[in-house]
Amino acid sequence: MNADARKRPRLPINRAVLKWARKRRELSPAEAAKAVGTTASKIEAWEDGESVPTVRQARKLAETYRRPFIEFFLDKEPELQESALVPDYRLRRSAPDPRESRELRDIQSWAEEQRLNAIDLFEALGIPPPLLPVRLKATTRDDPEAIAATVRNVLEFPIDQQTKIPAGQRDDLPKILRTKIEALGILVLKESTLQKYDARGLCVMAQPLPILVFGNEAPAGQAFTIVHELGHIVLQASGISGTALPRETSRPGKEIETWCDNFTGAFLIPSDALSDIRPTPERPLAKIEAADLAELAKAFKV
Repeated sequence: MNADARKRPRLPINRAVLKWARKRRELSPAEAAKAVGTTASKIEAWEDGESVPTVRQARKLAETYRRPFIEFFLDKEPELQESALVPDYRLRRSAPDPRESRELRDIQSWAEEQRLNAIDLFEALGIPPPLLPVRLKATTRDDPEAIAATVRNVLEFPIDQQTKIPAGQRDDLPKILRTKIEALGILVLKESTLQKYDARGLCVMAQPLPILVFGNEAPAGQAFTIVHELGHIVLQASGISGTALPRETSRPGKEIETWCDNFTGAFLIPSDALSDIRPTPERPLAKIEAADLAELAKAFKV
């Protein structure tokens, strides 16, 4: 058998689609090469049609460009109808990075695709997707404590179920919350890359199956973010959440983010349950000892 016969068949990759996918991600050849583990000249050679990547390399490119592998074999560049990015409520010290917006838009598009797939599955099974309970709705003028109590009732998750979680299983709280929330017809997804962009969570409000996305934080952080994004759904307000907004900031979203933070605190540590564990002092304390906070965190598994 001669050398030519032993050669692997050339992958019918469309070089124009390959280049389009890289530019859509706003990556330079050098940046794409670093992600794939090759050289910039090799990336350019693939895009010029001088050579083609192996199957492994092409799959790595698809992962890096966040595109389906099969898309590289299309006759022409795909025509995508992309959703506008939901409101961005992250607190950042610098101006928004256009590339970050692209990354977050792709995460949002991935989440929306999961939603459409779930709706298709319900349709195939002949079952209508669940609609959110009517009681799961509020405005920023409503008392977060009262709304948190209502949401707990809707979720059928009384506070004693949370406080009675064994100490060795306190990290299970995000899983419990996820199960309870999904039972209401809310799509709860996890995307570890959110943290790369100073984002803690993302909410896409749609009916049916609104979307709640959380990141790869520590379990206590995940629980907070899941409930915070649930607050966005209760307000019917899509958005990207990041670090807490300072009281003095006037940036858009302050009212929504502040309400969702207060709702989260009231949900995870209801005031009446807090009073049962530690009676309210007659006057504000000069300071709160770290040991006291640790004791409360342990009691509420937060």
